[in-house]
Amino acid sequence: MGVERSASWMVVLLVAFAPRGAAAVEPGADADEGAPPLPVELVRQPFAVDLVPFAGTSTATDGADLRGLSLGLLGSFAGGTDGLAVAGVLGIDRLVVHGVQLSGAIGYVGGWVHGLQVAGALALTRDRLHGLQVAGGASLVLGAVHGVQAAGGVNVAGRLYGLQLSGGVNVALRTIEGVQLGPVNVAAGDVHGAQIGLVNIAENADAAVGLVNLLWRGRWDLELGAGDTGLFSLAVRNAARVTHSYLSFGYHPLGRRIVYAPGAGLGGHVQLWRWLGADLDVLGRALYHGTDGLAEAEDWSFFGTLRLLVVAEPIERVSVYLGPAYHVLVSQRLRGARFAWVEPSHARFFDEQGELLGHSYAWPGVELGARFRLH
Repeated sequence: MGVERSASWMVVLLVAFAPRGAAAVEPGADADEGAPPLPVELVRQPFAVDLVPFAGTSTATDGADLRGLSLGLLGSFAGGTDGLAVAGVLGIDRLVVHGVQLSGAIGYVGGWVHGLQVAGALALTRDRLHGLQVAGGASLVLGAVHGVQAAGGVNVAGRLYGLQLSGGVNVALRTIEGVQLGPVNVAAGDVHGAQIGLVNIAENADAAVGLVNLLWRGRWDLELGAGDTGLFSLAVRNAARVTHSYLSFGYHPLGRRIVYAPGAGLGGHVQLWRWLGADLDVLGRALYHGTDGLAEAEDWSFFGTLRLLVVAEPIERVSVYLGPAYHVLVSQRLRGARFAWVEPSHARFFDEQGELLGHSYAWPGVELGARFRLH
């Protein structure tokens, strides 16, 4: 018998992680070839029961069995599953799962999974996964994911061909062909698909939609902008292949009152011709205004712009843009007439007691500017 019944959980995990036999597949195999052949050296067991790993059927088989139906009251240890494996706390399949593995806390597969792996806290697959992996805390696949990986906290995949969905962080250690959806999305390689969240980080992407997007091998521009509002802005534009994002700082000399306008934006780009394209952007700015250069943060204002731009690049790495815009100002004290070149529409809003909270203004306008490509 390889391990005594009194073995600690640490010893059990060390045994599980140790490679056994030639049937273990090299971690990181990414080809989407469906389920590999089941390991021939494993002995088929139609039904097996464990109290904990190495206490039950695994006492005799020592992880050399391929189970059809595996039940672990607290935990189970098997060579693999070709069917259904259920464990109350810890489920360990040393080489493969072809079917379903359900674990109350931790599910571990030392090779590949073709089917479904579900765990209450942590689901870990050392090689690739074809199908669906779900965990309440963290889902980890060291090889490639062909399918869906979902977790309440963290998803980690070697490569992703499909969807990562999490309530916290999604991580792909190499490239992605699919979608990451979560508050924070990170890819060490290129994303052929989309990242959607609050923070998106990747080498480059087809589309990155979020509040903060960092694509270190995407396009980087320095943009100088102006328009009918009299607001001048300096922005850093980071572009994916289809989308782009802005971080900007604006300034408006409103008589003796100076308006500062930090902001951010998102947009999409369509290339119409070799040097001609079109952008559709949504920009939002917080306005801080005061007298003699002293900003009064308590006088809150929000300034939003929707714009459709024609973008031309007559000189390499230098482009200019021009197009119609629609502006919305929501403010406690600022008046839209100070920014608008036409009479803006006006509305007021009140709190539950009927006290005036602020004003909103909307009007059409125009935006123009120039971009200087940095990378």
